[in-house]
Amino acid sequence: MDTGLGREGYSIIGQGRIDEILSQRSADRREIFEEAAGISKYRHRKEETERRLQRTEENLVRIGDKISELELQVFPLQEQAETAKRFLLLRDELRTLEISLWMDRLEEIKTAKNRLQAECAAAKARQEEARTRQDALYEANDRFSLRMQENDTRQEQARREAEQYASQARDEESAVALLRTNIDNRNAAIADISQELAVQDSRSQSAQAELAAQERRLEELESQSAALEGELEGLREEARRTADSAGSAEGQITALQSQEALAADAAAKGRERLSALCAGQEQMAERQRTVEKDLEAASAQMEAARREIKTARRSLEDAEEDANAAANVIQGHSLRMESREKREKAANEAKLQLTMELNNVESRSRMLAEMEKEYEGFSKAVREVMRAAQRGALRGVHGPAAGLMKVEARYAVAIETALGAGMQNIVVDREEDAKGAIAFLKQRD
Repeated sequence: MDTGLGREGYSIIGQGRIDEILSQRSADRREIFEEAAGISKYRHRKEETERRLQRTEENLVRIGDKISELELQVFPLQEQAETAKRFLLLRDELRTLEISLWMDRLEEIKTAKNRLQAECAAAKARQEEARTRQDALYEANDRFSLRMQENDTRQEQARREAEQYASQARDEESAVALLRTNIDNRNAAIADISQELAVQDSRSQSAQAELAAQERRLEELESQSAALEGELEGLREEARRTADSAGSAEGQITALQSQEALAADAAAKGRERLSALCAGQEQMAERQRTVEKDLEAASAQMEAARREIKTARRSLEDAEEDANAAANVIQGHSLRMESREKREKAANEAKLQLTMELNNVESRSRMLAEMEKEYEGFSKAVREVMRAAQRGALRGVHGPAAGLMKVEARYAVAIETALGAGMQNIVVDREEDAKGAIAFLKQRD
């Protein structure tokens, strides 16, 4: 069948095929003759076509049923199609707006990143300055601690000296009180002695008057004795010259001798009384000198006690002034230490705040760097192409146009407005590189 052989040609058939053809029924032989004549091909085609037509009719019936079903769904599907078209338009518009928003945010983030980097550098500088000030404050604190210890030692020494001065002052006050008591007693004794001296003076004056009277009497007696001795001597001469008148002369001599003895006795008594009065006067003078010496000694002791009291008071005042000065110095150091502690606390708080800000800045910087590295804000297709380029799966890829352009800040909005969605266009070396990237995206749907 369908060999293209004519009746003049030769045909090879299998062994025993002719006997089979001759022994078959006429209907079977008809099929053989139709096949030899080339009719079987068309009959088979006809049968196949009829079967296909039948299947087509069946399919048409089913398609009619489908069309009937789909006609019922046409209106909802049209609405859905309109919604889908509107969704696609809005999605494209949203994507454009999102891209613009992400670009704005990216630019803001870049600006914030630069600002934060500047703030971070300033914060590091302030932190270094704060650390320097803190070290200086620590050194000053150590120096002031040493000075405070020295001041504490000096204050303790001054306190001990003040206590010693206070004890000495108390002792001096006790001694002064004792001296005042002694002085009062001595003054009372002096008053008594003064009264006694006054009495003794009056007595001495009376004794001196009596002594003067006795001395005058003694002088009179001595003159009388001298006169009597002269007379006696004359009488003796007369007695020697006149022996006759011896008896009367001896009587006169005896009388004169008795008078002389009486005068001598009176003179001796006057001398004894005068000696007693002189001795009493000397005793009173000695006692007065003793009292005057005691008064001088008491005055000297009182003056020395006054000087010691003044010295002790001056020492006490100096010690109190030293103690007050030390207390003022300590209070000043305490106030300065409190001020330094407050400044140190404020510096630590500022350092902590700066550290937190630095951590925030570094975290935000890392986040921005990671976002920039991951191409956040770009479409998924751009991110996939850039990731594949980073892995080396694509060649000749430079990156999005937005990442390759550097403009001044005042031109950023104009450039973004002018580029629009073109900011996400990827720049490549050759057209083949772009086709390779498109094929890569198609493979990943």
